[in-house]
Amino acid sequence: MSDFLSVRIEGQSDLEKQIDSLNDALDTRAILDEGAAVLYNRMRTRFLLELDPAGQKWPPSQAAIERKETGGGGGTLFESGKMFRSIQIFADSETTRAIGTDAKSDKGFPYPIVHQFGLGLPQRMFLGFGDEDVAIMSTVVIRRVVEGLTK
Repeated sequence: MSDFLSVRIEGQSDLEKQIDSLNDALDTRAILDEGAAVLYNRMRTRFLLELDPAGQKWPPSQAAIERKETGGGGGTLFESGKMFRSIQIFADSETTRAIGTDAKSDKGFPYPIVHQFGLGLPQRMFLGFGDEDVAIMSTVVIRRVVEGLTK
């Protein structure tokens, strides 16, 4: 199954012309940028709330429990904030946007994957999209399409 939306209209010349004009009117880069920004902010907010993309609370880390008991700051996955600050939007091309992290430990180990996939530790997924994210993105795209039709 493809993750791309494709619409093909044939045999209805008026509708074909309208779809072609819509393609010209839509600024797909702006849609990608807006969508990526919305999702990026939602991911960072969930990170601070210690929630996975589905809205489920992460298991607390022992380090966060100990910091809390001793009056220190920093929650689960937030001892220094390095991983949180490393979450970025990447634009590899005009037609793609990705949100990810390239954080590494001081020894070069990409430790975010340990938490994201639960490799030897409880899983604390911080990247990804939930049902609410999909609904919000649908709204963004529909609004942009309507704007394109009314130009």
